[in-house]
Amino acid sequence: EAQRHYDAVAAEADKECEEASDVLLEEKCFWNKMYARLEEYRAENGHCLVNRQWYSKINQDDEEHRKLGVWVGKQRQLFRKDELEKHKIIALNKLGFEWEPFESQWQS
Repeated sequence: EAQRHYDAVAAEADKECEEASDVLLEEKCFWNKMYARLEEYRAENGHCLVNRQWYSKINQDDEEHRKLGVWVGKQRQLFRKDELEKHKIIALNKLGFEWEPFESQWQS
């Protein structure tokens, strides 16, 4: 379901929107800071399947990692509510972001 929703949103996105997404990622704001952390996580782990539980169990004292897990969960929540901006959806998809991690794990 979420993947179909993403595909519909992505189908609307043309080259201009993707370029705008890249430009918006250069702005200094909290969202972009967390996105950069997610890029680092993906580079280290090969996926974007970050969650709060993983960080709370492995890195109990690492507040920054916990924040990333919370942020990732919030992006999924906003996406499901159709409240996540299109350029953010495009940016996250470029990283291979899993919108429904349990659904994709179940299918594999």
